[in-house]
Amino acid sequence: MAGPRAIGAFAVLAGLLTLGLTRATADRGLSALTPNSLGVVDPSDGRITSEIALEARPSAVAEGDGSLWVANAADSTVTRIDPSTRASTTIPVGPGPTALTFYEGAVWVANNQGRTVSRVDAATNKVVQEITVGNGPRAIAGGAGRVWVANGVDGTVSSIDPQSGNTTKPITVGADPSGLAVLGGSLWVASEATGTVVRLNPSGDIVEPVAVGNAPSAIATDGEGLWVANAQDATVSRINPSRGSVTDVVREERIPGHLPSGKARCGWRTSTTAL
Repeated sequence: MAGPRAIGAFAVLAGLLTLGLTRATADRGLSALTPNSLGVVDPSDGRITSEIALEARPSAVAEGDGSLWVANAADSTVTRIDPSTRASTTIPVGPGPTALTFYEGAVWVANNQGRTVSRVDAATNKVVQEITVGNGPRAIAGGAGRVWVANGVDGTVSSIDPQSGNTTKPITVGADPSGLAVLGGSLWVASEATGTVVRLNPSGDIVEPVAVGNAPSAIATDGEGLWVANAQDATVSRINPSRGSVTDVVREERIPGHLPSGKARCGWRTSTTAL
């Protein structure tokens, strides 16, 4: 009998951050993750094969420099995990880390309660810079020579120079930006409030928005297309970037083991304690 179905975020060890739908079953792998843990997901069939206990309330996971990096919102830390040995190191960051990305040799952590981004040097496991951004940073991505931060309360995106840490004037993108992805030299921004994804071209101009599902909460790329998790619909929309339109919608009754991920070997999914 099928167990719980959930939309999850995976940091795939091949280096791809992608979105997926998992279907846990009682007779295949773990039926569910223990609260406050990191699950190892087999992308070939969606099985949760094992899990790693984490600090309180993990909120995001990313991969880089041969490690997994997990943001712990409740205690304002990031945990670095060696996926081979499961050894871990805990790093204090800013208040309320809710998203992180690995880019240009550093981990960039969006601190939702601090209006800051913490830059963690992967060589030293220490915060080397605290960068002021907008109000309520909730998503972050690196690409096209910049680090991009979605400021949920302001309805803006901040742009950070990864070398100096300097920021430019925030770009207004609309209500409640909830997810970011960089593909084809453009930044794609999901808006949970409007049910759309907008594209910013290299000059910062907004291109015609793409309508997706209800309450898009995250967006990722496999290098060819964009995948948008629609939290209230329990669906994932695929956007063809060259056409600027949705070309497929994965609905609950069509749950795949994983979404296209190229060379993906295995995935990771976080679980938090229900509030």
